[in-house]
Amino acid sequence: MTPSFEQLTLKIGLPDHCRLNNFMFFDHHGVLRNELLGTDSLWLHGTHAVGKTHLLSAVAAESSGDALYLPAQEMLRQATPEMLNDLDTVSCLLFDDIDQLAADPHWAEALFHLYNKHQGQGGRWVCSSRTAPRYVDTPLRDLKSRFMIHTVYELPAYSDDQRAHILRQRASGRGLRFGDDLIDYFGAHLPRDLVLWMQLLELLDRASLRTQRKITLPLLKSVLADNPELSRQGSLC
Repeated sequence: MTPSFEQLTLKIGLPDHCRLNNFMFFDHHGVLRNELLGTDSLWLHGTHAVGKTHLLSAVAAESSGDALYLPAQEMLRQATPEMLNDLDTVSCLLFDDIDQLAADPHWAEALFHLYNKHQGQGGRWVCSSRTAPRYVDTPLRDLKSRFMIHTVYELPAYSDDQRAHILRQRASGRGLRFGDDLIDYFGAHLPRDLVLWMQLLELLDRASLRTQRKITLPLLKSVLADNPELSRQGSLC
């Protein structure tokens, strides 16, 4: 079937720089990388800023077949449940924050019907959520039972050392050198929020290019002075 007009006009882009080869797979991730590259339907859950969006975006970008990344916040803001009607023709559907959709009765019903059609055709779902499937708050019990069929992985919160390691590696991937003073400043003066840290890294990279200055503590403080909301936010979506 031809996708609906709503599907074609929904403006959803993949986050930049999200690939499996730049995700830090620590020991607690176990066999997750291989599972992401496989064909089974998966459910990733965990608190804010533990890598759920990164991993779903990476799978969408690197899938060998057709795959569609579907972030719940954008769908709720831009679309109606009817956008799901013909998505059973896509091999792999990646629902980011699917629990937000499941909480709405109209979206929940649309998800339920799509799931039944899609799975009957051998489709794959990779979903992220704040909670495990059994704890998803949805008015449709049958939808929750479908969610519980997925292979489930919990992404635990990062330690301070792991966050620092990720920041250093992501900076290195951009060709930037972060000294210990910068790493220490992030950890001591900013919320422990990797989403925020990656946003700040992007701003620092741009500021360095614009001013032709190396990334130093004075430049970091200057960028923060221009973007004071970054040092106040405790949680970003």
